[in-house]
Amino acid sequence: MEIEFVDPDEIPLEPEQVRFQGVEAEPFTDNRRIRLTINITPFTQPPDIEIVATNPMGVKVAETTIIGAPNKQMTLTLHLRGDVSEGKYRFHFSLLYQEIGIVDRTEIELHLAGSEDSSQQ
Repeated sequence: MEIEFVDPDEIPLEPEQVRFQGVEAEPFTDNRRIRLTINITPFTQPPDIEIVATNPMGVKVAETTIIGAPNKQMTLTLHLRGDVSEGKYRFHFSLLYQEIGIVDRTEIELHLAGSEDSSQQ
């Protein structure tokens, strides 16, 4: 007989209960690439995650979608379009299922310094 002890925080949740547990954004030295770390609750069905980044003027400068998130913790690099100007950039995260829509949202801000010549990579 096998007895398995499961941490209650690690029990997979149904789609309606899946939530963000934390998101972080860290710029690379060029300020054009941003390392995003996403943590979500354990899940029974892989969710989709939509990410939209806006610059200090509110203009969309990056977006991506993770279809069927493979893990509860993910790290990815987001590339910003256009010139990087100094100010607060916002990163909007939506956790969703095609069948039921958005189940959770969160956003974070990251202050970026403008680059002298943002066309160099």
